[in-house]
Amino acid sequence: MFLDDALTAPERAAVAAVDPGSDIVSAQDREIYVWYPAGMSGSQTAELLGRALRNTVTDRNWNTVLKLEEAARSISA
Repeated sequence: MFLDDALTAPERAAVAAVDPGSDIVSAQDREIYVWYPAGMSGSQTAELLGRALRNTVTDRNWNTVLKLEEAARSISA
């Protein structure tokens, strides 16, 4: 998940309070990494995190992130 701004202390607390079930959540500065061992489909973690943050956030799977990086590199080349 990519955020507009760095997580504040209250936002970090809100993220820590989310029960991700079997998913694994790691909050960083402006990113939140989520591993969905059972797959993203059917998981409510992203929705719960979005509600907890009340911040502009978008989430993408890793393959999409890599494709976006490749596209950005080709534009800047």
